[in-house]
Amino acid sequence: MINRFLHNFEKRRTFPRESGLVVIVLFSIFIAFLSSCTFINIFQSSPSPLPLGPPPPLKTFSVPPDVVEAKAVDILQDIAWKYVVTSREKWRIEVYKDYEGEPHGFWKFKKIWQDRVKFYIRITPAKNQPVHSYIYIDAEAFTRIDKNQPWKLHDCPKTEERIAEILRIISSNIEK
Repeated sequence: MINRFLHNFEKRRTFPRESGLVVIVLFSIFIAFLSSCTFINIFQSSPSPLPLGPPPPLKTFSVPPDVVEAKAVDILQDIAWKYVVTSREKWRIEVYKDYEGEPHGFWKFKKIWQDRVKFYIRITPAKNQPVHSYIYIDAEAFTRIDKNQPWKLHDCPKTEERIAEILRIISSNIEK
C-alpha cells in the first residue's frame, strides 16, 4: 500500500505544465505596470537645471507697438478669419480659433473631435529703436469630443503651422 502511494506521488508533478506560461504572463503584466508608473518616469526624464529664456521674436516691424497691437486686433476680429479675441491688455492679446479635429472611431460611430488653439500674442518695443517692435506668438491646443465635454490640453502637431498662419495674416496686413 505504501509502495503504491509513493509510486503515484513520484509520477505526479508538483506544478502543472501551464504554470510556466502563467508566470510569464503575470511577469509581463507587472513589467507593463511598472513602465507606466510615474515613479519610473521620474528617473527617465530629469528636468533641465537652467530655465529657458524667452523665445526669439518671430517678426520685427518698423512700426510702434501700440500701432501693431491696434492693427493686429482689428485684423483678427475680422469675420473672415474667425478668430475670437478673449483679452487685450497693453501689448498682450489672447485669441482663440476653433478647428475641425481628427476623426475617431470607426464606421457609423466615427466622430470628428473639436480642436481649439489659444494664441498668446505679445508685442514688445525694440530697446534701441522706439519705432520698431517685435512680435512673439505662443499657442496651446485643446480638444474635446463634443460641445458638452470640457476642453482638454492636447499636443497637436499642427500648432506650429497655425502659429505661422496667424503670423502671416498679421504681418501681411501690417506691412501694407
